[in-house]
This record gives sequence, structure tokens and C-alpha cells, in this order.
Amino acid sequence: MLWLAGFIVGIAAGLSAGYFPHTASALILVLLLTVFLINQKLRPRSGRSFFKSFLFVLCIAVGFAACKTNYTPQPDPADISGSRFSLEARVLSVDLNFFIVSVDKAHDSAGVQIEGLRQIRIFGAPDMELCGKYLIDVKMPNDILLNPGYTGNISPVQLLEARVLNNKADNIVDAAFCSFAGMKSRLNSVMQQSFSEDAAAFLMSVTTGYRGGFSPELRDAFSATGLAHLISISGTHFGLLFLVVFQIFKRMLGLLPYRALAAITLYATPSQIAAALSMPVMVFYLGLSDMSFPAVRSFIMISFFLAGLLAQRRGIWINTVLLAAVIILFFRPDSLLDLSFQLSFSAVFCIGLAADMLRKKEDVQDDESLQDASKGFNWIIQRIKKFLFSTAVISLAASAGTAPLVAYYFHYVSIISPLANLIVTPIAGFVVLPLALFSSFAYLVSGYLPMVQIIDGITSFCMSLIKLMAGFSFAELKFTAFPQAILLIFYASFITLLCAYSAGLRYNRPLRVKTAVVLTSAGMLPLVVWSAFGLFSYHGTKITFLDAGQADSAVAELPDKRTVVIDTGRNGFQTASYLRYRGISRIDALVISHAESDHAGGAGYLASRFMINEIWDNGMIEYTGNLALIPRRAMLRGDFAEGKGYRITALHPHASFYTMSSNESGENNDSIVLLLDTGKNRMLFSGDVAQEAVDDIVELGDSLKADLIKVPHHGSRTAADEIFYFYVSPRIAVISSGRKNQYGHPHPETLALLDSASVYRTDTHGAVQVRELGDGRLEVRRWSDTLFEPATNFDSELANIKRLFVVW
Repeated sequence: MLWLAGFIVGIAAGLSAGYFPHTASALILVLLLTVFLINQKLRPRSGRSFFKSFLFVLCIAVGFAACKTNYTPQPDPADISGSRFSLEARVLSVDLNFFIVSVDKAHDSAGVQIEGLRQIRIFGAPDMELCGKYLIDVKMPNDILLNPGYTGNISPVQLLEARVLNNKADNIVDAAFCSFAGMKSRLNSVMQQSFSEDAAAFLMSVTTGYRGGFSPELRDAFSATGLAHLISISGTHFGLLFLVVFQIFKRMLGLLPYRALAAITLYATPSQIAAALSMPVMVFYLGLSDMSFPAVRSFIMISFFLAGLLAQRRGIWINTVLLAAVIILFFRPDSLLDLSFQLSFSAVFCIGLAADMLRKKEDVQDDESLQDASKGFNWIIQRIKKFLFSTAVISLAASAGTAPLVAYYFHYVSIISPLANLIVTPIAGFVVLPLALFSSFAYLVSGYLPMVQIIDGITSFCMSLIKLMAGFSFAELKFTAFPQAILLIFYASFITLLCAYSAGLRYNRPLRVKTAVVLTSAGMLPLVVWSAFGLFSYHGTKITFLDAGQADSAVAELPDKRTVVIDTGRNGFQTASYLRYRGISRIDALVISHAESDHAGGAGYLASRFMINEIWDNGMIEYTGNLALIPRRAMLRGDFAEGKGYRITALHPHASFYTMSSNESGENNDSIVLLLDTGKNRMLFSGDVAQEAVDDIVELGDSLKADLIKVPHHGSRTAADEIFYFYVSPRIAVISSGRKNQYGHPHPETLALLDSASVYRTDTHGAVQVRELGDGRLEVRRWSDTLFEPATNFDSELANIKRLFVVW
């Protein structure tokens, strides 16, 4: 285990050296000293402590070298946004809406080679063949978004031109890949045609690894119930397939004539033969799968298990898991930073620990059961109880191991997960998956898909059951964001616990319960303290202007703990992600300044995922679907809402206002303008008001005075009114605009009028947060300041360390 762990430490050091060079070196020295002392204590007179330590150092060096050799950092999205590239790429998968290409070479418009681009998702419906190699001209998206809880882009990679380079495989590996890709495409197509929507989505995910067919409702239901692992091909799927195939081959051998069986078993046992025959099936399923980290890890572990059967040797499961991790990390060192990799191995390690505990308990119970002569009905009941108990314990172990990662990235923990896994996983694993795989293999061989109605009925029942459980109010527990440092402390404690357990197995010194409790408590304590601190922390006014690209969205968190969302952006993704980041499940008021899609496009998305008490708008918007069911309030000049420590007043529009524009400017001029007054500061939200509306608003004169302004219409020229800014006289101005947008926002004239204010822009700073402190001062934070930067000196490394403790 030691050399495997050392290699992984070397990979981690290689990935972090650019940001934490001194810290990484210090931690490795501490780890090396710890390894030496542990070996010295376990074998004080063996004289091998120095050799073990040297081996550990050597493996760290090999891992570090592998990282530096095989890892090329991806280019900074902000640097390549809006740029044009020429790609030599092969088409990996094709869908109705997009295709994914594997990039061999990439050059920018000047012919300079770009490193680090591996796979690109390009939207469109081009006439391109699966596995064909093309020279593709693309334009990268402009809107690279930087937000708490969300970093991504809202625009697809734009296809400009595609020219055929080669439609044939270059080698045997490519030929095999293309063959499997064709099979996957055929299976996905026939499943979409043969099964109901939800059933087809699940069946494709467990056979070919395609997860694009899930509706948002069903995907959320899997997450809420803690069953998301079922839709990613992993150890569950490989393990069950191996069990079925192995038993089938073993039974088939038993049907052979006695003489034939006796002749065969002279060279190998039936188990060894069944293991050898099972291997091609596992290879075939891996090729048919999505080749994700859980799938590859599971395949490697199954392969080593089969090799152990063939060699009649039994290894320690921890070594097998670590070896699988080493193989993956050798070829893809950045896998260590991938969430799928982290979730997969965290779950497996916890399941392994739980399984060992259950095995020891079962050994004792089996000894007792041998003394029980009456193995009738009571014995069957005991077996059922043992199965249910084991399933519940393993489910709890997997949930506990992945809970901190899920809480950090997705801001919730599934409470109903043990029950859901106890009910749904056996049905999905022991019934749906074998039938789906058998049906798929039959279709690939014969062109006929058998048992469609049976499979569809059982799968649809499971999907309905999952949706039902996800609808329970107690299904999940919301988590507000916590610093990365807490996550690192938890898993450092967990890894220490795992090492102590492994050392106990190696030297026959079982891990003490007291030691396990101390290590577990050390990992959980920071999260408990942080959660308790959050309950008593300051709850003042906090406004977060989200980076929604060339769109608007802001979240106001008020002193009485109410939440007001002002516009939603084009799709609501960034707004929803930030609300989850803050642990917010209810929107007290959703303000739709006007009906344009860059302000109101995400309203329906938010309504489907959050409880919205009320919608405020200008009274001129028609709603459909869920939005039509929400109470609505038209906010016209003079209307207000107030709570403890604040008052929100509408300044525009008013009943007598009429715009002469009938196009886009007309809708902009009808935007709601709100003034938030906390008694210490005044904050103006101006929507997209253009010149006509500005001329009307300036009649309010000094009533427009504000300490903070959200600059109207993304800082366009229509927002450049000298009289307006004279009356507002802001100290802080926030402009929401997209990176390298085609409109040239913000306009230089607008920026010139704001020269006396501190200007913050979402296109350069990402999300901007303005927080009112207890003494009335306004504190401004920029999300771009929280991103790690290469450490060129000790001060920059110290800044990166501080970023580990930052949370909004």
C-alpha cells in the first residue's frame, strides 16, 4: 500500500506545486516523518524503517514526475473566450442538439498551437459521421461566467466550418472505439424509440453511459434521494454483471459430460475457467460504457479480482482500489481534481470499511448459527434481516463518505438516501440492469429488442417511486457554503483513518475504536463549528450581482432573512446555483424588471426549483405555467415593501408614463426601478431604463440619491445621462455585462460619467457582492479575487492559502 499511496501523494504535489509550493513541501516532510515513526513503532527492531521511508520518497518522486509529464493545464477560459480555433478532432458522440469531439491538435487564428484542450462540446446538427476525423473551425463562447456555486458558460461552442480529414480508423484501438461508438448509437436510438421517456433515460445511462436523456425533474429526483450513483456506470453495474456472468459460466461447466469436465479441471478449477470466460464480457461492457472514472475504476478492480481467481491469490481490497487509482492518475493526473473521481473512490473506501465490519460480525453470527439445529422459517427470516441490515449499512457508509463532497459542491445532503437505496437499488440492480443488458446484447446480435414491455413497466415503476420519495419535504437537508479548508481537513482525517486501518491489517493490529472516534471527530469538528457559527453570524443587507453574461440577475439578502431576487438572467442557472450555495430554498419576492429574456428568461426555471412567495413586476407581463400560479404584485411609483431595517420603494414606472418606442427600447423604458433604503445606505436598481424613462425619472431630483447603483442597461450609451448621475451621485457602481460582448458594453461615455465612483464590472470581476457592515460602511467583494493564482512568491502563496478559507 505504501508505494501506491506515495505515488498518489506525488500526483497531488505535482498538481498543487504551482499554487502552494512551500506548503506542499512542508506537508510531504511531515508525512514522511509520520511514515517513518509509524514503521518504527510497528517494527522497532526490524531495521526496515529507513527502507520504507526511502521507498515512500521514491514513489512520491515518480508520481510528481508523472504529473509533470502527463498533465497539461487547460487554457484559462477568460483568455480564450470569443477566440477562433482550428481543431483536428474526431467525433466521439452525436446527439440531436450537440456533438462531442476529442481534440488531437488545436491552433488559434495566428497558427499558435494551444495545449490542454481535450474534449469540446459543440452545439448544432452537422452532417458529420461518428468517429470521423475533421478539421473544425470553431468560435469559443464569450460568456465565461464566474459566480459562487457556478462557473461555466451559457453559450455553446459555435461551429463555423467542418472539413473531412479521415473517416476511417487510424489503428486497431481507434477501430475498436469506433465499433463500440456505433453500437452505443444504435442502442440509444432503439431505446428512445421503444421505451417511455423516463425509462429510456435510465436504461441508456446504465447500458451505454449516456445521461443526456434525463429530464430536469428526474435528474433532481435522483439527486434528492441519493440515487445518483445508479445513473453512472460504476462498481454496482460491473459487480452485478460479473456475478451473473460468472455464475452462468460456472453452471454451464457443470452441465458438461463428466469426462470432459474431468479433463478440463486437470488444468484449472471451474472458478478459474469461469473467471477467464467472464473477462471478455467485462471488456465488452467497458467499451459499451461511457469510460467514466467510476467505470474504469470498477473495470480495473474487477480485472484484478479475476486475476486473483486465476492465480488463486486473494489480495487486500485497499491495495486493489489504490492500484486502480494509480493507473487512472498515471494517464490523467488531473483526474484527482475531478468530482466524479473523488466521489467514486470516497464511496468505495467507505463501502470497503463497512464491508469488513459486516464480515467480522457475520463470521461471529455464522458460528452461532451452526449451533442452531432448527434452520427453518426463522433461519430464512434471519437471512432477510441480515441482507436488509447489510444493505442499509453499506448505503449509509457510501453516503457518509461522499456527504462532505456533495454538501460542498451541491449544497445538500440526502436524508432519505438509506431508505431509497434499500428499496430502489435492489430492484434496479438485480432486475432492471440484468434485463437491460441481456436485451441490449440480444439486439446487437439479432437486431431484435426483447422484453420491451416488461423492462419498461419495471423501470417506469422505479422512476415513479424515485419521484415520489424525492417529493417528501424531509428528502434532503440544505447546506450553506463552507470553505474548501474544511473539506480538506475532513478528508485528511479520513485518509489518516484509512491508513491506520490498513496498517492494522498489515501488521495484525486492529484499529482501536478510540482512535477511529478521535480521527472522525477531528474531521467533523470544523464543519460543526462552522455551521454553528453561521447560526449566530451577522445578518445584514447583502446584495450579490451575479455574472450572468450579457444579462442581469441580483440577489438581495435582507436583515430579516428575507430573500429578494431581482431579475433572473437568460436561464436562471446562475441565480439558482447561488441560492443553493447560500442554502436558500425560498424566494420571498421575485422581481421581474421587464419581460426581455436577458432579465426574465430564467423565471420559469426558478419557479420549478424554489418556493416563490410573490412576483413583483411592472404590471405589463403575462405569465404561463408555474409562474401564473404565483401571487403577483404590480410595483408602480410610490408602492413600497418594508421590513425590519429596510424599505423598498418603486420609483418607475407610473400609471401616467407612456413610451413612444414600440420596439425593444419600449420594454426597456418600462423597467421597474427600485430603491432599497436601509437607513444607513440607499441602493438603486435601475433595470434597463433608456433615455425616455431616464428623462422621466430625473424629475424626482434629490430623491434619486443613492450610495450604490446598478447601472442601467449593462452600461450602454442610453444609460449615459449626465443629469441622472448628477442626482444619483453614487459611491459604488456595478455594471452587469458579458465578456467581449458584441454591443461594446459598457460604453466609454457611461464610464466617463462614473469617474467619481468605484466601478465594478461582472465582465472583468465576475460576481460582485456589496455587504453593509454594522457601522454602515459598504464592503465590496469580487469573485475573481477568490480564484487561485500561480504562486510566484511567498506572499502570493499566502494569498492562495487565505482563499481556502473564503466563502461568500
